[in-house]
Amino acid sequence: MDEKYTKLDSEHFEPALSEFFEEFITDRKTELKALNKGIKEEDFKFIEDLAHKWKGFSAPYGFAGLAQIAGQLELASKEKNIEKTKYLLKEVLDYLEYKIKNKGF
Repeated sequence: MDEKYTKLDSEHFEPALSEFFEEFITDRKTELKALNKGIKEEDFKFIEDLAHKWKGFSAPYGFAGLAQIAGQLELASKEKNIEKTKYLLKEVLDYLEYKIKNKGF
């Protein structure tokens, strides 16, 4: 997993937002529980809406990788592709774990 995300070590964030990193991670973990439920229930509209939200605001906080994955997740939910949404949920988890491990959150 680490090798997959090493290129993301150069992700940039708005310095004024750095104090919100921990809160950002905590909020995403909470939303991941809801996302997992949405996937189990195949609630594609919920998945799409949450992914769209993540896609829009993740990069300024230093999580450009999450924005990329969220874009893929949004598309997969529009296509009602449950297998791809499950795969991308794992990608989100792996990505956030990597960020926590390597950024000290």
